[in-house]
Amino acid sequence: MLVGVDQVQAIDENIQFYLFPHADSWYYSLLPIIKGITEFGSFNITAIVALVFVSYYGIFRKLYVNAYIVAVSFISMWSINYVLKILLRRERPELEQLMAAHGYSFPSGHSMIAAGFYGVIFVLLVQTIKNRGGSGSLLALFGALFVLLIGYSRIYLGVHYPTDVVTGLLCGAIWTFCMHRLLQEASP
Repeated sequence: MLVGVDQVQAIDENIQFYLFPHADSWYYSLLPIIKGITEFGSFNITAIVALVFVSYYGIFRKLYVNAYIVAVSFISMWSINYVLKILLRRERPELEQLMAAHGYSFPSGHSMIAAGFYGVIFVLLVQTIKNRGGSGSLLALFGALFVLLIGYSRIYLGVHYPTDVVTGLLCGAIWTFCMHRLLQEASP
């Protein structure tokens, strides 16, 4: 299995050495901001966001396909991540974690949720802007940065290896791509 290979572990640790904020580094002062960013990938926050967007699309806009895709993305990303963690059982980094984290490390749930749940929401929002004659480029850029920041926050906090985060982002991005294709096929 790839995650257990010594070379991958060595690469992870080398990258993490530079990205993890040691108490004497200048970017250690960003800790409160990074903790705030990482919370956007938590179950509680994503559940609230899912409820808001499912309600918005389903009740207020009568866009039932969009509401369904948001709900399915929320449930699927959390469920798939849970199953992958149980199957792969990678332990978390042996660092002084700057925030409590429980369970296995691979793939990063926050990163997977960021790319596969928030990614879907940003795709829906950008599509709405495009349908109204706008470009949506700025929102797409913001969405990509938002997703990447959540992923980076997990490495910064010492709760994930870089490969955990990259794999979570890739899994979520694949999900978002598939949901986008599904939306395109469902559109008249």
